[in-house]
Amino acid sequence: MRIQITRSIVLTSDNDNFILNKKSKVQSGKNKGEVVLTPFAFCQTMAMAAKVLLRKNLLWSDAESFKELEAENEAFKQLVADKFEIKLSYQGEVK
Repeated sequence: MRIQITRSIVLTSDNDNFILNKKSKVQSGKNKGEVVLTPFAFCQTMAMAAKVLLRKNLLWSDAESFKELEAENEAFKQLVADKFEIKLSYQGEVK
């Protein structure tokens, strides 16, 4: 499985986990310019992967105000809900 969630986040899987990866380009060496996936979370369920994504989005935000953070979070919650085809509560919990 390889599902593009955002421009820089890809969901993959192995036999036991759903794996959230951050996509980046190699900056130096013989593989310079190659796109690589770096895992940042191993989740047992899709619901857990959605929850981790929402939390990471908050932690990685460049927002400079709570209003901006809330607007960013609401837009990202909708994107995650659409990609994972789930319903999320206001707090980001899976319903």
